[in-house]
Amino acid sequence: MVSNNNNLVKKYMGIGLILASFAAIIMMISQTTTNDIWYDEVFSVDFARLKITDLIAMTARDVHPPLYYIYLKLITGIFCGIFGDDCFVTVSKIASVLPWGVMVIIALTYIRKRWGYFVSGAFLFLITVMPQLGNYYVEIRMYSFALMLITICGLSVFSIIERDDNNIVSWGVFWVCGILTAYTQYYALIGVVGVYFATLLGLIIVRKDDSKRQLLRWAICALLSVIFYMPWIPVVLKQMSNISGNYWIQPLSLRSIGGCVKFIILPVADKEKLCLVAAGLVLIAMIVVTVLLFISRREQAVTTAIICLMPIIIVILSGFVLSALGTPIFVYRYMIPVMGLMWLFIAIAIDGIEKSVYTVVMFLIPFILAGILTCRGVFLEEHKKVTHMPDVIEAFEGLPNGAVVVANFDHVAAISGFYLPDNEIYLYEGDIDPILTDLMKGCGKAIDDSEILNMLDGGRDVYFFGSFNSRDDIINDWEGLNITANETDSILLERYWFNIYRLEKQ
Repeated sequence: MVSNNNNLVKKYMGIGLILASFAAIIMMISQTTTNDIWYDEVFSVDFARLKITDLIAMTARDVHPPLYYIYLKLITGIFCGIFGDDCFVTVSKIASVLPWGVMVIIALTYIRKRWGYFVSGAFLFLITVMPQLGNYYVEIRMYSFALMLITICGLSVFSIIERDDNNIVSWGVFWVCGILTAYTQYYALIGVVGVYFATLLGLIIVRKDDSKRQLLRWAICALLSVIFYMPWIPVVLKQMSNISGNYWIQPLSLRSIGGCVKFIILPVADKEKLCLVAAGLVLIAMIVVTVLLFISRREQAVTTAIICLMPIIIVILSGFVLSALGTPIFVYRYMIPVMGLMWLFIAIAIDGIEKSVYTVVMFLIPFILAGILTCRGVFLEEHKKVTHMPDVIEAFEGLPNGAVVVANFDHVAAISGFYLPDNEIYLYEGDIDPILTDLMKGCGKAIDDSEILNMLDGGRDVYFFGSFNSRDDIINDWEGLNITANETDSILLERYWFNIYRLEKQ
């Protein structure tokens, strides 16, 4: 009787977590109504405006495969066709929320049926509000899309290993989601390799009686994946050669392991000490519930751990290997696509606590605290951008027609090219990514002092978008050339604070 009561309470707890997840995502969506974008998002929105053939050709010059951009073009094409092109950026942000909607359907159907309401709710809650994840449901990048694909791919492995009747369907989902993920993002591709490796181990350890037939299916899926990915392999090799030894990402060290952990568990909000406390409690809770799961349900724990944790382990290890080989191309956000499976493991582990529901609640509290702080952090950060956007629009509208803009930071030059498509945008003594130069009519070409002087002598309106302390050094140097910089505005555009100066010849 007590067990039945516990199960009923856990069911309602799961429903409560589902409702909390909806409240959190609605709060996030409420802050997507302005056109604020940052540097990486410029690539996304500009690629999505291209023809499919041009889009694929352009992504071949970039550092990501094309599938996400095709998906983004499809979503923006549908919604902007109905509501108009003015909502393009907002629709692009909503495109990152839609994969969360698919995860809701999966949580309420497949996960609920297999593990019950509590795991369904806990999983949805964790992938919605845990640190970092919320940011990527409102960012115009491929991370939430890849998270959805690789989570579905991993879930299909449970059906494969645990002998579902629709085994062939599960293999089909496994293969399709795997190859789609491979065409979405390269570290997500590495995560899929982790899923394949986990599947292989699971078949060998769990399905011993008919492992030969299942291993043959695994081999067929792997072979078909290689065949279907072969057209893109020359592009991958070319991209790798282009960035080898010439990329902005710093090499990994032993400290990076702690950085990975912090990225996963540390909320980013204004209450820094409370965030540290929450992170510590979450880490302790994760360790304890994992140990308890292995003690109480060893066989289930082994299978679940292999499927859910192998992808993130492989992703992190590959980052260290590539860094050691001289190609440091791993940043913490590349773990996002495999974090759905990792949080599923934690949800299952909490559910596996064979104690009273009060113990379950005790272990949930750290995650709820971290979730509240994360939601607060996401809201405050996004709301700040929304609040400052009118000032940005006013400042940009105040620029004279045909004004020349000079920036000393490539990110500011790139976003300025997006917001000021009719203006000439230059980067002071440097060049932005040549892809953006092609996409935005020469935006961001290098300019030096002599060219600025020539423009001023020719009566052109020249403005300086100055970032960081280096802007003061540049202005001081210009004074020696009889160029004065009069500050007209100081604005926050997305995450970039910069001053606007009007340049004049003395």
